[in-house]
Amino acid sequence: MKVATIICHAEWLPARHATLARLRRQVPTAHVLASRRREHACIWSHRSWEYAERELAHADAVAILNDDTIVPPNFERIVEAMLEATHGERILSLHAIGNEAATAKGPWIRSYLLTGPGFVIPRAKLRPLLDYVAALPWAFRSRQNEDNQAMSFMWENQDPAWIAVPAIVQHDTTVPSS
Repeated sequence: MKVATIICHAEWLPARHATLARLRRQVPTAHVLASRRREHACIWSHRSWEYAERELAHADAVAILNDDTIVPPNFERIVEAMLEATHGERILSLHAIGNEAATAKGPWIRSYLLTGPGFVIPRAKLRPLLDYVAALPWAFRSRQNEDNQAMSFMWENQDPAWIAVPAIVQHDTTVPSS
Protein backbone atom coordinates (compact mmCIF):
# COMPACT_ATOMS: atom_id res chain seq x y z
CA MET A 1 0.00 0.00 0.00
CA LYS A 2 1.26 3.46 -0.91
CA VAL A 3 1.08 6.32 1.61
CA ALA A 4 1.53 10.03 1.02
CA THR A 5 2.24 12.42 3.88
CA ILE A 6 0.92 15.90 4.58
CA ILE A 7 2.48 18.14 7.21
CA CYS A 8 0.13 20.84 8.50
CA HIS A 9 2.39 23.77 9.32
CA ALA A 10 1.62 26.76 11.55
CA GLU A 11 3.83 29.12 9.51
CA TRP A 12 2.75 32.12 11.57
CA LEU A 13 4.37 30.62 14.68
CA PRO A 14 8.18 31.10 14.43
CA ALA A 15 8.98 28.23 16.81
CA ARG A 16 7.38 25.81 14.33
CA HIS A 17 9.90 26.57 11.57
CA ALA A 18 12.58 24.39 13.20
CA THR A 19 10.21 21.50 13.83
CA LEU A 20 9.02 21.68 10.22
CA ALA A 21 12.63 21.61 9.02
CA ARG A 22 13.23 18.48 11.12
CA LEU A 23 10.12 16.79 9.70
CA ARG A 24 11.12 17.74 6.14
CA ARG A 25 14.46 15.98 6.69
CA GLN A 26 12.68 12.93 8.14
CA VAL A 27 9.94 12.78 5.48
CA PRO A 28 11.38 14.57 2.43
CA THR A 29 8.49 13.57 0.15
CA ALA A 30 5.87 15.14 2.44
CA HIS A 31 3.53 17.84 1.18
CA VAL A 32 3.49 20.92 3.41
CA LEU A 33 0.26 22.87 3.81
CA ALA A 34 0.94 26.13 5.63
CA SER A 35 -1.37 28.29 7.68
CA ARG A 36 0.01 31.79 7.22
CA ARG A 37 -2.12 33.17 10.04
CA ARG A 38 -3.67 31.67 13.15
CA GLU A 39 -6.72 29.62 12.23
CA HIS A 40 -8.84 27.00 13.93
CA ALA A 41 -8.06 23.33 13.37
CA CYS A 42 -11.42 22.86 11.66
CA ILE A 43 -10.15 25.13 8.86
CA TRP A 44 -6.65 23.80 8.20
CA SER A 45 -7.67 20.17 8.67
CA HIS A 46 -10.48 20.47 6.12
CA ARG A 47 -7.98 22.05 3.71
CA SER A 48 -5.59 19.12 4.22
CA TRP A 49 -8.32 16.51 3.66
CA GLU A 50 -9.47 18.27 0.47
CA TYR A 51 -5.88 18.50 -0.75
CA ALA A 52 -5.37 14.80 -0.04
CA GLU A 53 -8.44 13.85 -2.02
CA ARG A 54 -7.67 16.17 -4.93
CA GLU A 55 -3.86 16.02 -5.24
CA LEU A 56 -2.77 12.69 -3.78
CA ALA A 57 -4.80 10.27 -5.88
CA HIS A 58 -1.73 8.04 -6.32
CA ALA A 59 -1.81 7.13 -2.62
CA ASP A 60 -3.89 4.43 -0.95
CA ALA A 61 -3.85 6.45 2.27
CA VAL A 62 -2.68 9.80 3.58
CA ALA A 63 -0.68 10.33 6.78
CA ILE A 64 -1.45 13.73 8.27
CA LEU A 65 1.06 15.14 10.72
CA ASN A 66 1.11 18.32 12.72
CA ASP A 67 4.36 20.24 12.37
CA ASP A 68 5.22 19.69 16.05
CA THR A 69 5.66 15.94 15.84
CA ILE A 70 8.62 13.60 16.00
CA VAL A 71 8.56 10.59 13.69
CA PRO A 72 10.85 7.55 13.40
CA PRO A 73 13.30 6.96 10.56
CA ASN A 74 11.61 5.39 7.52
CA PHE A 75 8.29 6.84 8.62
CA GLU A 76 6.41 6.23 5.37
CA ARG A 77 7.67 2.64 5.05
CA ILE A 78 6.53 1.95 8.62
CA VAL A 79 3.09 3.42 7.89
CA GLU A 80 2.81 1.35 4.70
CA ALA A 81 3.61 -1.79 6.71
CA MET A 82 0.98 -0.77 9.28
CA LEU A 83 -1.56 -0.34 6.49
CA GLU A 84 -0.72 -3.80 5.15
CA ALA A 85 -1.08 -5.31 8.62
CA THR A 86 -4.50 -3.70 9.11
CA HIS A 87 -5.67 -4.16 5.50
CA GLY A 88 -5.84 -0.37 4.99
CA GLU A 89 -9.55 -0.23 5.76
CA ARG A 90 -9.63 1.90 8.91
CA ILE A 91 -8.24 5.18 10.07
CA LEU A 92 -4.96 4.64 11.93
CA SER A 93 -3.98 6.64 14.97
CA LEU A 94 -0.22 7.09 15.14
CA HIS A 95 -0.24 8.84 18.53
CA ALA A 96 -1.67 6.59 21.26
CA ILE A 97 -2.83 8.04 24.54
CA GLY A 98 -4.97 7.01 27.46
CA ASN A 99 -5.57 3.94 29.55
CA GLU A 100 -6.35 1.74 26.56
CA ALA A 101 -2.83 2.20 25.18
CA ALA A 102 -1.19 1.81 28.58
CA THR A 103 -2.85 -1.56 29.18
CA ALA A 104 -2.75 -2.93 25.62
CA LYS A 105 -1.69 -6.56 25.31
CA GLY A 106 -0.63 -6.33 21.67
CA PRO A 107 0.50 -3.90 18.99
CA TRP A 108 -3.03 -2.65 18.16
CA ILE A 109 -6.16 -1.53 19.88
CA ARG A 110 -9.43 -0.48 18.28
CA SER A 111 -10.90 2.71 19.62
CA TYR A 112 -12.85 5.82 18.71
CA LEU A 113 -10.17 7.88 20.44
CA LEU A 114 -8.00 9.75 17.96
CA THR A 115 -5.45 12.47 18.60
CA GLY A 116 -4.39 15.15 16.17
CA PRO A 117 -0.58 14.94 16.12
CA GLY A 118 -0.63 12.10 13.60
CA PHE A 119 -3.13 9.82 11.91
CA VAL A 120 -3.69 8.06 8.60
CA ILE A 121 -6.84 8.27 6.50
CA PRO A 122 -7.42 5.59 3.85
CA ARG A 123 -8.33 7.06 0.45
CA ALA A 124 -11.74 5.37 0.60
CA LYS A 125 -12.55 7.33 3.80
CA LEU A 126 -11.59 10.82 2.55
CA ARG A 127 -14.75 11.71 0.60
CA PRO A 128 -17.13 10.24 3.21
CA LEU A 129 -15.25 12.15 5.96
CA LEU A 130 -15.40 15.41 3.98
CA ASP A 131 -19.11 14.91 3.29
CA TYR A 132 -19.83 14.07 6.93
CA VAL A 133 -18.02 17.16 8.22
CA ALA A 134 -19.61 19.41 5.58
CA ALA A 135 -23.07 18.29 6.73
CA LEU A 136 -22.41 19.26 10.36
CA PRO A 137 -23.92 22.54 11.51
CA TRP A 138 -21.26 25.28 11.41
CA ALA A 139 -21.98 26.13 15.07
CA PHE A 140 -20.79 22.62 15.97
CA ARG A 141 -18.10 22.09 13.34
CA SER A 142 -16.38 25.42 13.97
CA ARG A 143 -15.70 24.44 17.58
CA GLN A 144 -14.33 20.96 16.88
CA ASN A 145 -10.70 20.16 16.19
CA GLU A 146 -9.80 17.75 13.42
CA ASP A 147 -9.45 14.78 15.74
CA ASN A 148 -12.90 15.38 17.25
CA GLN A 149 -14.43 15.64 13.79
CA ALA A 150 -12.80 12.37 12.74
CA MET A 151 -13.87 10.69 15.99
CA SER A 152 -17.47 11.78 15.41
CA PHE A 153 -17.26 10.41 11.85
CA MET A 154 -15.92 7.07 13.11
CA TRP A 155 -18.59 6.86 15.81
CA GLU A 156 -21.38 7.72 13.37
CA ASN A 157 -20.19 4.89 11.12
CA GLN A 158 -19.35 2.52 13.99
CA ASP A 159 -15.88 2.15 12.49
CA PRO A 160 -13.20 2.62 15.17
CA ALA A 161 -9.59 3.42 14.38
CA TRP A 162 -6.66 1.11 14.78
CA ILE A 163 -4.27 2.64 17.31
CA ALA A 164 -0.62 1.65 17.13
CA VAL A 165 0.93 0.61 20.44
CA PRO A 166 3.49 1.88 21.04
CA ALA A 167 2.86 5.11 19.17
CA ILE A 168 5.15 5.86 16.25
CA VAL A 169 4.47 9.62 16.40
CA GLN A 170 5.42 11.71 19.39
CA HIS A 171 4.10 15.19 20.13
CA ASP A 172 7.00 17.62 20.61
CA THR A 173 5.87 19.51 23.69
CA THR A 174 8.99 21.71 23.73
CA VAL A 175 7.42 24.09 21.19
CA PRO A 176 4.45 26.39 21.81
CA SER A 177 1.01 25.09 20.98
CA SER A 178 -0.80 26.69 18.10
